[in-house]
Amino acid sequence: MPRKPTLLARKARERLTNMAATADSKKSLPSLAVLSGELDLHASTIFRILRDMAVEGSVWQSPSGRFYPTAARAQQVRGKPLCFIGREMSHWSRLYQEILSGVSEACSANAGSLILCSAPSLLRQGDSVEPPRFASRETQRRELDAILENAPHGCCGFLFDHVWDSDLVQEAAFPSGAKLQLLRTAPVGIDQKHGARLVRGLIERNGYSGVVVVVPFRGDALIDQVIEFLIDELSEQKPILMSFPDAMRQSKKLSSKGFVFVCPEDNAAHALAKNIASFHRDREHFPLIATQGTGILSAPIRRLRYDFRRLGRSAAAAVINGSFSPLLKPSLVSASQQGPTLLPATLQVLHEYT
Repeated sequence: MPRKPTLLARKARERLTNMAATADSKKSLPSLAVLSGELDLHASTIFRILRDMAVEGSVWQSPSGRFYPTAARAQQVRGKPLCFIGREMSHWSRLYQEILSGVSEACSANAGSLILCSAPSLLRQGDSVEPPRFASRETQRRELDAILENAPHGCCGFLFDHVWDSDLVQEAAFPSGAKLQLLRTAPVGIDQKHGARLVRGLIERNGYSGVVVVVPFRGDALIDQVIEFLIDELSEQKPILMSFPDAMRQSKKLSSKGFVFVCPEDNAAHALAKNIASFHRDREHFPLIATQGTGILSAPIRRLRYDFRRLGRSAAAAVINGSFSPLLKPSLVSASQQGPTLLPATLQVLHEYT
């Protein structure tokens, strides 16, 4: 069990917070030895407090190890580009179109640009409802090594597609800047538990006789995790886990018996909805709930909606200036909602590395 901070530690944190808020942004905070003497605490305790403050964004730790007021980082990275390392642009999902639109907005606000570095083998998909083919760990390693050999220098940081192996991302050496894996690096991400609770509440209110959780494909860590949260939250409803092809075949039979389908991937949900709409005429009780949260779907499909553009801005802000936002919570909607265009006009791209 973690120890509670002592009275001295709490007072030290208050003083350090005030010091960071009033200090000259061009100068570092005093050394750990000096702070240790001033605050009557061991240097290691001071260091832990400052590291916690750095995670929260109230101070910034430079590559040299010294701590500065947050404004110092903003001045240092002003105008520098941000680099996204992910799948080829032709395989961007609607989710990534929305996220990178927000990333681009944050880059513009920082007077910088967004550089795209693509890995040709990271993800392959012939059609939006076909199961994607994800690169093996060894293939990913070769792809990432090749990209990093030619990665641009002088970036304020790097963002990674969530389908990369997280251990490889952590092990990789970068020429400069911070790094963050989209949708996988806490606390920047989506609140999947809250989304699963919203789905459970909707199912309980509508009194469905049964629940089918659709598995569009396996191998995507994010989709796999969403399915786990749904199964756990809906345990009292005893959900049936069913592959997407089986859900397409069984949709008419099960929907006529009062079942609802819950789908965690919007392209699969869109195809399933078209199939159901061919025989199900009751728009008010349409038996499908989509949970991925992009802007691709509309009524009568009940669905979660995440502001992925906002998530993109938050992720970029975390890399650019070290400020972190809480997990993004979804809303539950049924009215149609206009989404962004496929390639936002605000997207500023210096280069696409292939």
